Formats: sequence, C-alpha cells, structure tokens
Amino acid sequence: MPAAIAATTARAWRSMTDLVDSADRFCAGALTHYVAERLEDAFQPGPAARALGWLAAAGEVGRAVPEATIEARYRTPALAARLIIAEWLVERHGRTVPDAARLADIVGGPSRPQSLDDLRIRPFLLGWGGGGWRAAQFHLLDRLTEYVGHPAEVRRSHTLLTGLVTAVRLGERAVSPPWAPEPLSGVAGAGALEVAAVELALSGKAIRPRLFIYETPRGPARVRAACLAVEARARQGRLGGCVLAAAGATAAATFAAWVSTLRNTDGGACAPTVLDPGAGPAGALVPFPVISPAQLRHSATTTPDVPLWRLALAGKALVVDGLFPGIEPVLRWAGAHETTVVLLADALSGSERGSLVAAYRPRIAEEVLAEIAALDGFPLLLTVCEGVLGSRALGVSPAL
Repeated sequence: MPAAIAATTARAWRSMTDLVDSADRFCAGALTHYVAERLEDAFQPGPAARALGWLAAAGEVGRAVPEATIEARYRTPALAARLIIAEWLVERHGRTVPDAARLADIVGGPSRPQSLDDLRIRPFLLGWGGGGWRAAQFHLLDRLTEYVGHPAEVRRSHTLLTGLVTAVRLGERAVSPPWAPEPLSGVAGAGALEVAAVELALSGKAIRPRLFIYETPRGPARVRAACLAVEARARQGRLGGCVLAAAGATAAATFAAWVSTLRNTDGGACAPTVLDPGAGPAGALVPFPVISPAQLRHSATTTPDVPLWRLALAGKALVVDGLFPGIEPVLRWAGAHETTVVLLADALSGSERGSLVAAYRPRIAEEVLAEIAALDGFPLLLTVCEGVLGSRALGVSPAL
C-alpha cells in the first residue's frame, strides 16, 4: 500500500475506533436497555451501543481520501462518506442502491442532490480510478464492521436509528431521570426572574415539549432561571438530563453550581461534564454536558457525527446561553425531535422572536406569530407549547 494511503487510512482508523469505544462506554445503561426492549428484533444492550458506534464512526471513512485533490466546493468528509459507504454496501453486502443510500444518509447526513452529483462525476476527488484508494476505503469499513463485533448489526443500523428517532419524537424515550427533582432546589430566596421562570415552566400542558425564550440582561441570574425551569419541567415528566451550550465561563460555572445541588436516583451528588471545544459527541452522552455553540451547531449540519450528536442531545433539555449564527437549524431539528429548549437572549425584535419560534414550530398559526411579535417589555419571558387546540404563547414581564 502506498505510504500516503497508509498514513491517511491509519489516521481515519484511529478516529473510528475512538468513536466506537466512546459510544460503547457512554451508551451503557438506560439508552441501550431501551433499544433492546423497544425495537423489533431487539439488540442486546452491548451490541446496540456498538451499532450506534458504527453509525458514529463510519463517517470517518470520508477523511480517507487523497489530500492533494481536496476541493472544498465539491468534496467534504460527509459527502465523501456518503458515496463511499453507499458503494461499499452495494458491493460488499448486496444492498440495493436506494437502501444503501438511506443508510449512507444517516451516517453522512442529508445534503442537496446536486452536491452528491457534483462529487459523483468527479471520482478522482475520492481517489477512485486507480491507486488503491477505493480498496483502502472499503477495507476500513470492513475492519470497522468486524471491530464492532456484530457484523449483522450493520444491516439493521437504519432500523435502529429510525426507531430511536421515532421514539424520541413521540416522547416515549424511557430514560430514567438522572436526578430526583423533588423538592425543587434553589427557589427559596430566588429573585423575581427565577420565580417567574419556574411559574412559566409549570404552566399549561405539563407533558409537552416547549421552547422558552428569555430576553433578559446577561449574567448568572438568567442561567439560574433556565436551570430552575428545567428542574421544574423534570418534575412533570421524564428528562434524561440537561445540556448547556455556552461560550462563557460564567454560564458554565452557574450551571455547575446548579447541578451540584441535585441528587441522582441513588442519592449521590450530580456533576456536570465540560467537553473540550474540539471534542466529539460521545462525551455529551452523559446527563449534564457543557458544550460550545460550535458543537451544538454540529448537530444541525451534515457532518458524519450528526447521528451521535442528536442521540446525545435527545431526551434532555437544552439551554442555550446567547444566540449564534445557525441557531435556527438547531431549533428545527430540536422541535422535530420533541426537545425542550431554553434560549437566553438579549432584547429581540418582534421579527427575530417570530423567526425563532417558527423554526421550532413550523406549523404555528400566523395569528400566534403575530401575537408573539407584538409582545413588549424587557425582561420578557416567553414560552411556546403545543396543545389540543394548537400552539399558544405566554408572555411574562417580571419586575426586576
């Protein structure tokens, strides 16, 4: 094997095994037992985690391509992975072209058909056409399938992930709460903002996921308010934890202080896990991860690790401290996956507020959007839920 191919595939292989091992480690427990109990032809918990690891790791094959032919306009690792995996499934496993494409889409994420066509007519960008790249890429996927220890699981990975996503959307993800949220911590002596946030969280339909928007001054008070609102929601239904997406150290410290007041179901103290800014999604499978806005943005892209990012975030509440470019695609998938989101923002215009709500609830009635846009006051707390009669908005302006 030429040295360039050997070096590139070796790097890809190290990344693959790291992702599989991380998924195996962090998926243990409620998630994999849920998979084993709920899906048709159920996996045992161990193989289920390994299958999820295969989904997360397979996309790394998109990095096993000739460096000298990189053209960002036509080739990204995710696009490359989709084509390589689809070809491998057809040639090695006898899958039909449409079936192979569906699984490849889960690994690499959705993208425009034109983008795939642009890459397909330029196979030299993948190293295809001679030189050994195609064989090396297929060999990586063969090794990965053997590494997970259950090659048959690969054939059912599409069913596995589809079942998980469907269950999350239906609000049936049977994950035991990682903490015992009774009584509500931190309310005694809380300020007006925190009290208003808890009251708003407890209002309306208890079991429905919601979008909360807090337009308030920056600082620890609004992060505490969001944490207490999440804790109040946890009293009403199952939550697998809480994710904080923030760039500042103050928000992370406030979140950590709140988590330390919680007790897990065994009576022990809970603790947050702060992910390194360059870390992948496996670390976010813990109950209380702290991630960066860039890492959250990955969950709404077409990068190869999207399946594991979404599994890591699904079933938990998501607190986002400060808006950032790309927040609306995040809200779109979070709303579709029935994920409760708390957005912390400075003062928004009516149109900005309406755009955020419409991203989370695309089918919201125009008259409700108009009502949301017309809300006035600062600080302003807003929640949007979906009940029997459709969507509705509640506005609260606490006196601070």
